[in-house]
Amino acid sequence: MFSMTKSVTSMLIGIALDEGAIKDVTESVTVYCRGLVGSAFDGVTIEHLLDMSSGVGDLVEDYTVRDSLINRFAKAAT
Repeated sequence: MFSMTKSVTSMLIGIALDEGAIKDVTESVTVYCRGLVGSAFDGVTIEHLLDMSSGVGDLVEDYTVRDSLINRFAKAAT
């Protein structure tokens, strides 16, 4: 589910770029999501999010730890 979501999101960003709705992935996400201004995402680019390298939070994607945040998220999402 997670990898598929990332793939679909990337395709939609590609379409938005092609149609001119997004100018460049190096733009800050706050250009398009004004509600993120002043948050930890202020200054993060679309490219950072696509690469999963925003630096926001300290999430370690460790599926071997039973109570890790990623496992708790997965349980909550199902």
